[in-house]
Formats: sequence, structure tokens, C-alpha cells
Amino acid sequence: MSHEINGYCRHGIEFGNQCSKKPLAGARNGYCIFHAVAEDKDKEEFREALANYVNQIRAKRLDYNFVDFVFVGTIDFQKHLGVTVLENAEFRGARFHGDVYFWETQFHGSAGFALAHFYGDTRFERVKFHGEVRFALTQFKSVSFRETRFRGEARFNGTSFFKKASFLRTGFEGGADFERVIFGGDVEFHKAQFWPTSCISVEFAKGRVSFAKANLENVSLTPLKLRRSAYIDFTGATLRNTQMKREDIEDHIVDEREKHFCKARETYLLLKNNFRSLGRYADESWAFTKEKEMERKSFRHFRKEHKEKELGKGWIDKDMRDCFRPFLLDLSRLARFVGGNWFPNWRSPRNTVIKLCSALGDFLEQPGVTIETGFNRMRSFVLEDAKGEAEDVSCPEFLEALWFYIKYPVKYCWSTFLKWLYGWGEWPWLIIGWCGVAIFVFSLVYLGGNIRASDGTLVQSYLDRLYFSGITFTTLGFGGYSPVGGLRFWAFLESFLGIFFIALFVFSFARRTAGR
Repeated sequence: MSHEINGYCRHGIEFGNQCSKKPLAGARNGYCIFHAVAEDKDKEEFREALANYVNQIRAKRLDYNFVDFVFVGTIDFQKHLGVTVLENAEFRGARFHGDVYFWETQFHGSAGFALAHFYGDTRFERVKFHGEVRFALTQFKSVSFRETRFRGEARFNGTSFFKKASFLRTGFEGGADFERVIFGGDVEFHKAQFWPTSCISVEFAKGRVSFAKANLENVSLTPLKLRRSAYIDFTGATLRNTQMKREDIEDHIVDEREKHFCKARETYLLLKNNFRSLGRYADESWAFTKEKEMERKSFRHFRKEHKEKELGKGWIDKDMRDCFRPFLLDLSRLARFVGGNWFPNWRSPRNTVIKLCSALGDFLEQPGVTIETGFNRMRSFVLEDAKGEAEDVSCPEFLEALWFYIKYPVKYCWSTFLKWLYGWGEWPWLIIGWCGVAIFVFSLVYLGGNIRASDGTLVQSYLDRLYFSGITFTTLGFGGYSPVGGLRFWAFLESFLGIFFIALFVFSFARRTAGR
């Protein structure tokens, strides 16, 4: 039974991509020499047909369309096909069952390699992409982009850079090599998978470098020399034993620049754990400090970061005034009721006194009826047209929103206090500074009282008071001096603070110098 469809390749019928080429003799399913499976082709015959096809494209100045082509054998686009410039090249869904080389090739316009599979070694070395490049869901056995330049956007979303055991050979094996690559636009590695031998070395980058949800275990990201305006995104990425330098990514985290501090905190948490796995504790300390700083800033911007999560989507466009507005309106109505009924005219005290006396007489005569009547009148007045002036907020919603607007400022103040107290355990020198300040301040306090020496005389010198403050803070207490009267309380307070600060310094110093 013939698989031909009107004498044309069956591929155009099955996949909707028009293919006017004749089926390959002996090929299964009636495919042409470009779309037939690799087992049905001869390498030399395929290379000759591919060269003729490329010559037709150049003669007619058409776009380079290699959609769903199945390449066999080693293909060198410059050496075998004489191609140095590809105009709007499309390799979507192509299969390369051999090595492929794009040495020093220039891609003008867009270039698409989405869903392509490269089963051999692939070289894009010294290539120039002048437009958008798409490698979405592409699979590489091993690929080198060494010294390649991307002038437009480069998208590697879902791309897999891996090595299969059946393709092991000498030379460059496995993974991806991005050494000395130049990115002139945004680059995305969203959900990309990297083989451990992969090396991403960006000499210059402008725009956005995204590794969102990418797997970067045992991958080298050095050096990443980003421009001042460039930023990098590690949202949801897997980082473990990933070689990178702190100075390459410092001040380039996209979530921090865009003030998404909750996401930035998660990014610095990933970096902290990654630096710990590498044994680089100084960089881990930096990442931990940045993590706590992002947490502190998220408390300050709590409305944007936490409102939808804790109060629901209905509160996204609301603020604190919307929470308290019904309550304030009810309070203003209550004030108007009291003013209109009990104090109708402040300029006529006589009428006010008469009204108050009459109300007091009614209360003494019928207290229950008077209270109930007054309460009903006040309630009807306060609730009059309330729904028309403000949206009704239930009591639980009001309390929840009130707690929301209280707790985050408190957390922000507490986090700021801990930052400047001891730098969350990362700044022991700051504690030493506070110790010096405390000793000096208490020495001034001791000027307002008497300190008795061991011989019974009173201390007059400021230096002696400063010495007393120092030994009290360090809890040495040689017995040469003792406070008199109210200074005993201040001496007790200073000794307590001394114990606290010394313990805090020991903790912070051990954290910074010992292994973690």
C-alpha cells in the first residue's frame, strides 16, 4: 500500500506544515528525505539533498525553514553547506542525529529551535544572533555557546542540557558551555535543566537574566559580569554546589530591585544554603544578612506583600482607612446625636442644663424605660443611611484587619531593633560599640550621685567614675568602690546589661568565626 498523498510528503498532511517534496523511496509512512526517520536515510544522500535545498533558499531569498527536519550524520553549516548567514531560521521540532556545527554563523531576524533535539555534540561557537532566539523545551546532549553574542532576547525556557551514556565519546562531553557569552538583551532559563558539567560564563549582560525554577545543581556560574542596569532572577530555582561569586550577583537580584521583598527573601535563602554547601561562610553570612534585611523590609511594605494572603483578594484595593471608615462614621454619628440631643446650643448653657435635669428626672422616675428609649433613638440615628455612606464591615473582619495593621509595624520595629543591636548575629563589632556607649552613659549617670571608696572617702574624679562604670558593666567588682543611695539601682541595671551584652557578643563572635 502506498503512503503517498497526491505524490507529496505525508508530513504536511499529518502536522499541518505544507511539504511539497516527494516521498523518499523506501521510507516508511511516505515521508520525504527531510522528514523521514533517521534509519531510512543515507547520510551522504541527505547531505546532498540538504545542500540543494539551501541553495534554492538562497537563490530565491527565502526564510530558512527546517521545521521538523530529521538531520543525520555530521552537519557543518559553513563547511558542508556554505552557509554563514541564516535569515529567519526556523528549526522547530528538528532532530539532529549527529554532530552539528554553526561555526561563526550569523542569524539575522529571529531564530527558533523550540522542541528541537540534539543527540550529538552541538557547537554555536562565535555565533551572532541579531534577533530573538527561542530554545524553549529544546534538549541538548552537549552544547557549546562559547564566545557567542545574543543581541536580542534569548529564551531557554524548559531547555535540558544533559548527557546520555550511549553518546559518551572523547573531547567535549555533556552539559552546556556558555563561556564568554555576551547577552545584549533579556535571557531566560525558566525551568531549565543543566548537567553538572555545565558552565555559564557571561562576560557582559544587559537586561534580565532569569533562572526561575531552573535546576542548577553542580553548575558553574562564573563569571557573571552584569551591567549596572542588568538583574538576575533565581525565583524558585534549585541551587546546590552552584559555583558563583557574591560580587557578580550583588545588587542585581531582580526581586529586590522591584521591591518584591518576600520573593527576594526566598532568593537570598537559596543563596545562603548554596554558599553553605560550598563551605564559603563569609558569603553565607552576607546572604543571611540580606535575607533578614528583605524580611525586615517586607514588614514595612506589609500592605503590598501580605494583604491578599491574610485578608483575601477583597482587600487588595483597600487600605487602613477602608477598615476604620465604618467605625469612624458610626462614631461621628454618635457624636452628632449626643451634640444634638444633650448639647443643642453651647451658647445657651441654660437650655442645656434644663435638658439634662429633665433627662435625669425621667431616669429617676422610670430608669429602665428611659435607658431603653434613649438607646433605641441613638441606634436608629447612628445606623441611618449607614450602608449608603460606607461598606459594611463585620466585627470579626474589623478585628482581623486591625490586627493586620498593628502586627507588621511592630514586627518591623522589632526587626530594626535587632538589626542595629547586633546585626542578627553577624556584626559582633557593633556589640562592642554598644558596650562602649553603655559604659560612657552610665559614667555620666554616676556624676549625679555619690560613690564611696574602700577607705570611706567619696569619689570626686570623673575617671574614677568611668572606671567604676567599666568594672560594674563587666561584673568584675573588685570592691574598691560602692554606690551610695539611688546609684545602687543604676549599678544593678548596668551589671545586668553587661551580662546581656557579653553573652550576646560571645554568641555573635562564635557564629562569625566558627564553622556553621
